[in-house]
Amino acid sequence: MKSPPRHIHTSVVAVIMDEEERVLLTQRNISPFKGKWALPGGKIVHGEAIVPALQREVEEEVGLEIKVDQLIDVFEVIPRDEDEAHYIVLYYLSRPINKELRLNYGEVQAAAWVSRKELSEYDTTPGTRHLLTKVFQDLGGQRALR
Repeated sequence: MKSPPRHIHTSVVAVIMDEEERVLLTQRNISPFKGKWALPGGKIVHGEAIVPALQREVEEEVGLEIKVDQLIDVFEVIPRDEDEAHYIVLYYLSRPINKELRLNYGEVQAAAWVSRKELSEYDTTPGTRHLLTKVFQDLGGQRALR
C-alpha cells in the first residue's frame, strides 16, 4: 500500500519588539516544546496570505494587534523520523499596536516582555534561540541563551 503524500508545513512567527526593545516571549502550553519559551506564531492555513496569518496567530495566542515590519529569517525544521513534521518557519519583525495581553491558555501558559539582558534567564526553544541571537547580535552567540 502506498503511503499518503507528506507535506511541508509553513509557519509564521512574530518577533514583537516594543519601544523599549523588549521582545514578547510566550511559554508554550502545547507540544512540541511544552513549557519552553518561544515567540508567538503558528501555521498558515491553506489559502491564507502570510501577513494576515501572522496577525491572526498573534491575536489568537496573546490578544495583540501587530504591525508587521519585515522578514528577518527563514528557519527549516527537518524531521528526524517518519512521525515528525517538516516545517519552514518565516520570522517577521513586528511592533505591537496595543500592549494589553489576553492569553489563550489553551496554547500559552504565560507571556513576558523580555529585555535583551533578561533573555538568558528563559529556557527557549531552539528556533527562538537561533532567531534571537540574530536579532540581538551582541548576545555572544547561542551560548548566551539556554
